[in-house]
Amino acid sequence: MFARLASIGAIMVALGAVPIVTGTASYAAQATLSCPGTAQSGRQLATEVIFDIGAVPLGAYSLTLTYDATVLTIASVAGGKNQAFASAPTTNAGSFASGSTNISAFQTSSVTDPTGGVSVARVMFNVVGTTSTTTAIGLALRDLFDTSSSPVSATATGCMVVLTGPSAARSPGTGPQRHRRGQAGAGSGSVP
Repeated sequence: MFARLASIGAIMVALGAVPIVTGTASYAAQATLSCPGTAQSGRQLATEVIFDIGAVPLGAYSLTLTYDATVLTIASVAGGKNQAFASAPTTNAGSFASGSTNISAFQTSSVTDPTGGVSVARVMFNVVGTTSTTTAIGLALRDLFDTSSSPVSATATGCMVVLTGPSAARSPGTGPQRHRRGQAGAGSGSVP
């Protein structure tokens, strides 16, 4: 009987069933670029890269942001809101107007954290397009590792932004002026 159990154990090891016995499970992380739904020409657009890593502690990442450089350019890249990734990630400022920017970082503060939803980077875009349009900001993962340097499988989702043209604000005294009957205009009699 015990010889039969030992044979079954050997078959399980050979077939890779040991992870089931030890309780380890794989998890596919999700990377998301969060951004507002609209932005105005001449203004800035704040985005954030967040990994939903589950119970696996995040050790390092490398990603690429893609964008239409005639509509958006990167103004700055800062660390995320999570303490482990609060320092500025590695990037090349020379690529900020190119339409494709690589961003990478690793953390050495803990082997058991961070887990769950992890804010790893904040990216500020300049809205340089002058016409109203809808544009995509792509997010592609190049590498993702846990704190023991094991690769973590993941999917990534970028975002869409509706851009509005420049504000049509008028300066005082320009454009049509309306006055109610009997109200004096600036330096003139009443306007009917």
